[in-house]
Amino acid sequence: MELRPLGNTGLKLSCVGFGGSPFGSVYGSVSDEEAIDTVREAFKLGINFFDTSPYYGGTLSEKVLGKALKAMGVGVISASPLSMGLLTESGPPEWHPASAELQAACQAAAAFCKKKGKDISKLALQYSLCNKDTSTTLWE
Repeated sequence: MELRPLGNTGLKLSCVGFGGSPFGSVYGSVSDEEAIDTVREAFKLGINFFDTSPYYGGTLSEKVLGKALKAMGVGVISASPLSMGLLTESGPPEWHPASAELQAACQAAAAFCKKKGKDISKLALQYSLCNKDTSTTLWE
């Protein structure tokens, strides 16, 4: 598998990434055992970039991929602690895939935090940083 540099970070990522939507039962159910076996095989083939989203099975993909990576002792990078803008005072972009109900709930939470003198973005980042199952968090 060809590895390519990620900008000037010194990291090298596989030219093919692994999309986690099947682990969210998007195309049918996948057992934890199947997920772990699939991730192991992807690693054997040289894939080291895995992508998932809370919108694949309502966080199911994230949970299953997390179990598979943890079973292999692999570290995890959270690339979206603010949920693509959901957990900000300004809210997400128009194209955001979250339901109107979820967007409204996040905006209500942001308004509540603001009323209490807190920034929801800082709370979301703090939560991400305190999660010991995540090796590192990228700030957007």
